Amino acid sequence: MSDWVEQRIARVMETSRLLGEPPLPPHLTFVAARLAKPGPSALGIRRRRVRRIGRRLHKAGGVPLMRAVLHQAEVLSLRLHSATVLRDIEQDWNGIGGWRN
Repeated sequence: MSDWVEQRIARVMETSRLLGEPPLPPHLTFVAARLAKPGPSALGIRRRRVRRIGRRLHKAGGVPLMRAVLHQAEVLSLRLHSATVLRDIEQDWNGIGGWRN
């Protein structure tokens, strides 16, 4: 893993810790993995799926839950692909509940 990837993972994990995000239960870790593999911009149809996931997460736990799953997806994507998905997902979730890009 490159230094950039390791530094990015450390920053995301620190942000998650500072926000007090608890570890995700297995079913939400699976959701994060779906967001991370492949990245949402890899296929045009992914955007609809990403938005659907965002709406479901918002309904279940609001923006805090969305943010926790997004952080997990970012870490997984970096570990699997050395690629960031954070910006793409943030943009796709814009306007869902209180989510602002």
